[in-house]
Amino acid sequence: MKRVIIIRYITRGDEINAYFSEVDKAGNEFSESYCKPKTIMTNILLTQKGIDGV
Repeated sequence: MKRVIIIRYITRGDEINAYFSEVDKAGNEFSESYCKPKTIMTNILLTQKGIDGV
């Protein structure tokens, strides 16, 4: 069974927050989970180019 996961990054000043949620067959997001602050390291190129192979 394939699952769809949405990963989002929110930038507030110098802080980047990340969270992800699953999407059901109807396209509705559920099961939203937030990452612990400062555990995800990223920069503007990640959100512009995406993640290879994902």
